[in-house]
Amino acid sequence: MKKLVMKTAVITLGCVVAFISILYGVVATFFPTTLGEAFLSLGENSVAVTYYEINYKKTESIFDLADMCFMVDEVEDAGRAKRLISELVSNEGFNEYCKQSDSAVKNELVPTKDYFIGKLATAVLVVDGLDEFLAFCRKNVSSYGDYNPYYITLTGDDRLFTVADLITVNEKLNELKSELSLGENEFIKRDIEIVNQIIDKKQA
Repeated sequence: MKKLVMKTAVITLGCVVAFISILYGVVATFFPTTLGEAFLSLGENSVAVTYYEINYKKTESIFDLADMCFMVDEVEDAGRAKRLISELVSNEGFNEYCKQSDSAVKNELVPTKDYFIGKLATAVLVVDGLDEFLAFCRKNVSSYGDYNPYYITLTGDDRLFTVADLITVNEKLNELKSELSLGENEFIKRDIEIVNQIIDKKQA
């Protein structure tokens, strides 16, 4: 009798596990954003992005791509962040998307385009190193504004820079300063000061 009960319990458990697996597969295939939202609510952004990416491959919507780029962590998940944000900024609808986004949320401090370029700069630093980061920033600073990629990365996680890195950044910013207008110089002076403060902090 005990063996029969045990056997029945094992079969029942197996059926439940099989049903859950099938249900999970169906949801993951046909409703990936549902799982993405669930993992996002648990703080599991990396897993959430995986499911949102499944959905994006179906929709190819720039809005779905941008959602993923907001979610992905440019430090902990730098490789994927670099890939996704690079795809976003090279999308022909990127500039229009940024205009719409800024218009919809007028009190956001950081303009959408600057936010994504800065986030991409951080990912480039983590994945490709300092030289590529500096080249990327220089390429993407047509005018040295408030929320430039140097500033956004420097005010993020300063553990990404060694003291030697920061000295190099300082040198590059000072070289760039001579090319800028008076208004732009105010921002670059601020950023040089930030670099010096981080160096002092690391050397303390």
